[in-house]
Amino acid sequence: NVDLPDVSKLTGPVRKIWELAENVTKDLEDYSRWVGKNHDRTTLTAISFLPVELLILALVRLLETGKAHAGH
Repeated sequence: NVDLPDVSKLTGPVRKIWELAENVTKDLEDYSRWVGKNHDRTTLTAISFLPVELLILALVRLLETGKAHAGH
């Protein structure tokens, strides 16, 4: 039997995680709306709705896969 702390009583860390989740959700709202409406996650238009941190990664991925040309 291992004595472990009751993490449900740690309100500070739980609050910080909750705030992080809310911020991420807010940051992805426009992208999520676009994907839901257009069923498009990978075109230049779609990824333009991503937050800057993710936009850079998505652009690199598009360039690496060669899908960054017009019409895709």
